[in-house]
Amino acid sequence: MNKKNYITMVILLIMCLLFLIISVNKLGSTKLKLVEKENTILNLTAKIDSLETYIDSINTTREKYKIVEDIELGIIDIENKIKKISYGISDNDIGILAASIYKYSYFHNVDEDLLIAIAMVESSFNKYAINNAKTCHGIYQINVTVHPVNKNKIYDIEYNTMWGTMIIKDKMRQYNNLKSALNSYNGWVSNKNPYANDVLSYVKKIENI
Repeated sequence: MNKKNYITMVILLIMCLLFLIISVNKLGSTKLKLVEKENTILNLTAKIDSLETYIDSINTTREKYKIVEDIELGIIDIENKIKKISYGISDNDIGILAASIYKYSYFHNVDEDLLIAIAMVESSFNKYAINNAKTCHGIYQINVTVHPVNKNKIYDIEYNTMWGTMIIKDKMRQYNNLKSALNSYNGWVSNKNPYANDVLSYVKKIENI
């Protein structure tokens, strides 16, 4: 190999090395930029996720407030209905009864107005009411000789309402007829029993309040 060709080959090798070095630097710079972009995207995604979580929490809170508001309005509505047809019952007892009716009518899918009417016919909302035979007690006149109740709690308004609701619901399932169910609640399934008509008459009055 002559001197001229040797010098030319060395120059070419040097140029190749320089090109390789520049390429590696560019690649490293590109990778760095890609990593930076990925980090930026991840940060933005995290912020968006945080914002969505925050928005969801706001919506959830609004929904909770809406539910609470609906419950309060529902109880107030029942209170007003009881006040329109009752006498001699304290505001405190009306509040407890209204909340209990709202609660158990929802749990057992029994009409609120029906529960108000039954309580009116059974005891005129007297939580200490006892029948002549001394077997039926409280607002819903629960027969303590038939149902496995806690006798120490029978005059508790919520407890009594719970049992009254469960009993009428069970009768409705059994007879699949509201009048028969009501008369059975009263202990006498007969067309001659005026009980069902009395209750349904109050239901109509309550619905018109």
